[in-house]
Amino acid sequence: MTNKFLSLFFLSLFIAILIGGGSALLFKKIKPLKINRVQECCLLIFFAFISYSFTELLGKSPIVAILFSGVFMSQYCFYNLSFQAREESSVVTKMLSTVAEGFVFVYMGLTVFHYFTRAFSIAFVIWEFFILLGSRIIMVFGCCFVLE
Repeated sequence: MTNKFLSLFFLSLFIAILIGGGSALLFKKIKPLKINRVQECCLLIFFAFISYSFTELLGKSPIVAILFSGVFMSQYCFYNLSFQAREESSVVTKMLSTVAEGFVFVYMGLTVFHYFTRAFSIAFVIWEFFILLGSRIIMVFGCCFVLE
């Protein structure tokens, strides 16, 4: 069990580093070609999607791959972008994260209404709320502490 987990984790990490490093190298080499900022942002998102898709294709963990690919790309790829592409990619990623967060909360709300026809426990809902709130606080502050 542990061996399977470690192989899954490290293979996903290796794929993420390869794709993140390849994207950083590509952005460094295409800088003299003067591609526009929209194309740079599209390529940035494309490489993150390639990381996710390739690990999914191999049956490994795409969540681990996209996490470490994003960390690697933010460290090495971000500074090879033009100034305008840096600002626009920041805006695009913030927008996408807000939309994704909205979808999660809408899905949770719809799930609650779906289960109103079944046995309903207000204590369970309260416990779930506090567990989600606590885990969200731990993850936000934990990630900020780790990424500093």
